[in-house]
Amino acid sequence: MPDLPLASARARRSIPALGFLNDSGVTMKIIMNAMTLAFLFMLCADTSYACTCIGPGSAKQGLAKAQAVFSGRATKANGYEYEFEVERIWKGKIKKSRIIVGATAPNTSCEIELIEGEQYIVFADIDKERDVIIFYPQICNYTSLLSQAGNTIKELGKGRLIRSRRDNNHGKKVTLTGKPHNSLNRTRN
Repeated sequence: MPDLPLASARARRSIPALGFLNDSGVTMKIIMNAMTLAFLFMLCADTSYACTCIGPGSAKQGLAKAQAVFSGRATKANGYEYEFEVERIWKGKIKKSRIIVGATAPNTSCEIELIEGEQYIVFADIDKERDVIIFYPQICNYTSLLSQAGNTIKELGKGRLIRSRRDNNHGKKVTLTGKPHNSLNRTRN
């Protein structure tokens, strides 16, 4: 029975196409080229999953595209959902000051991750799941930190203020939207 390494050497000599492997310089070039290709593949593979899209050309176009636009603070993160305290509304029927904002495209490069305690302006789609309304920030729209949204807010205007307070008579939480009614400004005689 022939020795395997010897058989391999005989096979290389007997197959003319593999004869170049006997030359150590050529073998080294092949190895270096293969390593270079592997390195380039690894380098490019990381960036090939980047989130790319073309968003609206202006904040007003973003407003038209979104089902709801509001600003406020992410108060609590819970997995893929955030509790959000709404302060201003530009679009949408938001009746509560505390809403749920869902994570958009979690665990991808398109994910919009909110940081607890930070303030945002959010351009969102609305989804009603099991009688719970969840707002999902739109990918490639103008959702951003409120501190970086000066031009967006300048273009959209001030929006409607929404605020909560405790009603002194009954201790119940009352949500107010819009401008105060004239009857609230009257003084007692």
